[in-house]
Order: sequence, then structure tokens, then C-alpha cells
Amino acid sequence: MKQPAHRERPATRQRAFGWWLALGLGLAAVLPRAAAESAPSTTDTPYGSVWRISGAVTAEAPGQATPRPLREGDRVFVGERLRAAASGEAVIKTADAGLLALRPGAELVTEAFKADGGADDRWALRLLTGSVRLVTGWIARINRPGYRVTTATATIGVRGTDHEPYVLTAEA
Repeated sequence: MKQPAHRERPATRQRAFGWWLALGLGLAAVLPRAAAESAPSTTDTPYGSVWRISGAVTAEAPGQATPRPLREGDRVFVGERLRAAASGEAVIKTADAGLLALRPGAELVTEAFKADGGADDRWALRLLTGSVRLVTGWIARINRPGYRVTTATATIGVRGTDHEPYVLTAEA
């Protein structure tokens, strides 16, 4: 007995969904590597200092042979890649009176930062993997479009004062 045509649609939708899911997962696996390989140029611009730290957290400037271990009071600079070990965490006070909490296993790069109190103040952060908690400083109040958190699959703008994006690795 032949089945009605409307019963074939769910199978077609499932195949299409499976194809889109596979494509999305494939892109999610490739894009973080591409973002990681295109490191921003180093500047001597500090954007904050380590307020609290637990476990191993490092900062690595582009072209630097070995990352430097971070300690309380150390400054962090635009262009440095911050990495927290599986048991490492750090809270960074930013120059615009904000807070950045780097969670265990997270990796990020601040690509741009300007906090002079003007309308052109900005902060561009790229979250490569893991999670950060951000409490915005004055940049988000003065220049909302100038405050951006970018991941491999999304760009996050300000909708409040506190947010916690999380990026999963391809293995997860």
C-alpha cells in the first residue's frame, strides 16, 4: 500500500536539517582555527590589570616565543592572547571601570581598546574558546556600537551591563 505524500515530508525535512547541522558543525570546527591564526598586531596599549587570579593563566603577544604567566597586578595589553588552564581563572579590571572574568579553559584576544572618555571609545574582544563574564564599563554606556564581543559564530552587542558568552570547541 502506497503512503500519502505528506508522510514523506518529515523525512525530507530531517535530511535537510541533518545537512544544515553538519554544515554548521563543520564551520564551527574551522572558524575558530582561522580566527586563532589571524592574530592581531601587538600594541603597547594596556586595557586592564589582573585583579584576582587562581590557577594558571597566561598572556601571549603575537610572535612571542613563550607566554608569560599572569599574577595579580600584572597589566594586560591589546593583542595579547589570554589563556586560562582547565583550573585557571582571572578577573581583570579594565581601564573603563569594567570587569572581565576569564573562566577555566577560556581563550580570548582583545583586538582594540580605547578608553579616553570620548564618544569614540571602543572595545573589541574576540572569544576563541570557553567562557568569559563581562561587566561593562563606561565604553558600553558612551558608545554601545563600539563595544563588541566576537565569536566564531556570532557578534554580541550590549543589551545590559552583564553578559557571559560561551564558545564550545569542535570536540565538545
